[in-house]
This record gives sequence, structure tokens and C-alpha cells, in this order.
Amino acid sequence: MTNPGVFCTMIKDSIYGYNPGAENYWKVNSITSLPIIKGIPVKGFCEESTSKNGVYASKVKRFPKYYDHNQEKMVQYRLPGKLKTSQVMKVVVVVDKWIKKQFYFALIDKKWYLIISDDCDCSA
Repeated sequence: MTNPGVFCTMIKDSIYGYNPGAENYWKVNSITSLPIIKGIPVKGFCEESTSKNGVYASKVKRFPKYYDHNQEKMVQYRLPGKLKTSQVMKVVVVVDKWIKKQFYFALIDKKWYLIISDDCDCSA
């Protein structure tokens, strides 16, 4: 048996984790002034990052794992059905020394699609 409050879990919805009515930790429009930086920031998840503010982009081999409560173990996220991707891109937004948002995109049929909005934080 697991405590569901301590794991990041996969939730499917159509708003990709963005709730315009919710209180945000950073202003939505402030992202337009952030530079795009190749690579992944240093820390920033549970401890302050030494990296500057920016939108960090990096190719990764696969999507993140998540805890499946039915199987009671970590499982690898995979695209549903017959969808195939040739590339996965991780995008991390760092503002004021902290990771504010993480996204995973997939290149499918020569187009990039947002697949995962990772809203996990250090407390989960």
C-alpha cells in the first residue's frame, strides 16, 4: 500500500496543467522575456539553481517515469496506441533560481506536440 500524497502521478486532461484561474508562482507573460538556452539547468527542483533565468531545452531519450498505483511501482510513460516519436524534447522553465515548469514534447510526423506538463514539485 502506498500513500498517494507523496508521488507524482499521471493525470490526463485537456489543459496541460495550465489553470488560468489558479494562483501562479510566476506571471504568465514574464516567460516572453526569458532567453532560450540549450541544455538543462543545474538544480532548481528541491534546492536553488545556480543557473540563470531561462527556458532550457534539451533532447532526452525518453519520457519521465511516474508512479502507477495499480501496479505499485514506477513505470515508463509511453505514447498511446500506434503513435511513434523520433525525438523527445524536455523544456524546463527556471525563474528566480527555481524550476517553475517542465514540459515534454514529442516529434511525431515532423511536428512537435506537447505530451506532458510535469507539475511535480519537491513536496510530492
